[in-house]
Amino acid sequence: MGALLLTLLACNPYEGTWVLYAEVSKSPSDSEIGRDYSTSLELFALSDGSYAATLGSSPLVGTIENNELSLEDTSGYTYSAPNCDENTSTSTTSLEGEFDGQGGFSGKLKQVSTQETKGCGGDDSDSTTYEYTLTGVKLSANDPAHAGDLSFGY
Repeated sequence: MGALLLTLLACNPYEGTWVLYAEVSKSPSDSEIGRDYSTSLELFALSDGSYAATLGSSPLVGTIENNELSLEDTSGYTYSAPNCDENTSTSTTSLEGEFDGQGGFSGKLKQVSTQETKGCGGDDSDSTTYEYTLTGVKLSANDPAHAGDLSFGY
C-alpha cells in the first residue's frame, strides 16, 4: 500500500513532453503575423518545487501554481573591442500559460532580442520582439518504450 501511495505522489501531470502549436501575434514584419509554427516543450519538476524546461533548444526556469505556468530565461554577452566600443547582446524568452487539467495547454510566448553598442563612436541600440499565441497537448504513450525510443528505417 505504501509503494502505491509513493507512486501516485510521484506522478506529476505537468512533467513530460508537450507539443506546442504557435501563431505569430506580434512581429517586426507584418507579413509574419499569423504564421504558424510548432515546437516541443520538455518540462521537468525540480526538488525545490520550481520547474525547468527546454523549449525547442532554449532553457527556461520558473514556476507552476494553480495550473498556471510562468517560465523565463535571459542570456547574453558583452564584448569589448580594441577600438573602445562595447557590444552587448541580450535575449529574453518568457512563456506563460495555463494547463487545462486534461492534457491541454494554452498560453503566450514572448522573445525579445536587444543589441546595444556603447563607445567612442556613439551609442546605438536595437530591439526585436516576437510574440506567439500557443496551444498544446501533452504527449503520452501506452508504454515507456514508445515515448522515447523513436526510430526510422526501411
